[in-house]
Amino acid sequence: MLNKEPSKTGLLVTIGLLIITWVVTIWLFHYLTDPQTRSEIFGFNLAFICFLEFLAFGYFAGLFIPNFRKGVVWALYPVIGIIIGLYIMVSVITVVGYNFFPIFVSSPKAYFTTLAVETLFFLILLSSVIVLNVYKKVEDTEIERERKRLIDLSVKVQEIYQNFLNCKEFFTIQDFRDVEKDIRKLKEKFQFCAPFGRSNSEVANLEEEIQNQIVSLGKLVSTISSTKKEELGRLLENIKHLTAVTLQAMERREKLLIK
Repeated sequence: MLNKEPSKTGLLVTIGLLIITWVVTIWLFHYLTDPQTRSEIFGFNLAFICFLEFLAFGYFAGLFIPNFRKGVVWALYPVIGIIIGLYIMVSVITVVGYNFFPIFVSSPKAYFTTLAVETLFFLILLSSVIVLNVYKKVEDTEIERERKRLIDLSVKVQEIYQNFLNCKEFFTIQDFRDVEKDIRKLKEKFQFCAPFGRSNSEVANLEEEIQNQIVSLGKLVSTISSTKKEELGRLLENIKHLTAVTLQAMERREKLLIK
């Protein structure tokens, strides 16, 4: 995450540069033209150039606005920059062409129509990218949620495995090895399986069942140290059975995902 202080500083610097650019632009417009020779659209040209400068600096200002950064898919941000850059370039060419080379754009009506069409194309392109950004952001958020869900489950299984290792002293070597092997296999399954929550309802139901089994398995393992010696055998069988059932459910899920 971008640090708040550099973000604030960068934003203030960008705004400061924009204000300076506006001041210089306004000064140049008035300094390089005589009041008597200014056209009727002098004010419009000045305002339009200032608007283009706002777009240019606004694009870079977005880098320093945390909420904006969170809402943008960064693979698309350069595309937005290209669209804005092309619009500014074409618009500047149109303004210069009308004011200094009227042979290309000979009348105010043609001038405003050209700018309107350019702006329309710009808005259409920018809107398309924004729609794509919204779709991609929702998709990325869902993928991140699924990844976190899988990580949480994987961490839970690792905790179960570690807790069982810590209870080695309560069982015979053979009993411990039999169950440890299955829990380790389950732990490895979660390390390399596909994210949960990205499939059809049949798989989703199976995934919910697996999660419930993991929770139950964790509870069983956590009771080992407090279980009476004569009841450890039954508890170990329950752990072994639940581990085997969960492994089978994971294997069924893998087969369903392949279909």
